[in-house]
Amino acid sequence: MRLVDITFLLCFLAGAMSAFIAARPLWARYLGCVFGQLVYGVLFLPIGPLAVVGLLFLVVWPLVFLVGAYLTWLVRKRLAGC
Repeated sequence: MRLVDITFLLCFLAGAMSAFIAARPLWARYLGCVFGQLVYGVLFLPIGPLAVVGLLFLVVWPLVFLVGAYLTWLVRKRLAGC
């Protein structure tokens, strides 16, 4: 398995686990994920010519996280019978 595939899966699972623990609000999860990745990037990654690519990942990976959270929220809602 490639590193990108593993990262994709882990981001999805992190979103799913967060939605399993507490169902709402989804927008706060997205902001938290973006903020967490931004802080990690500023503190631990070097700034260089690939910073633009890093910003792209800063947008894409939290969306994967959000999809995992949303799908888990839907399953949780359906299992609860609401």
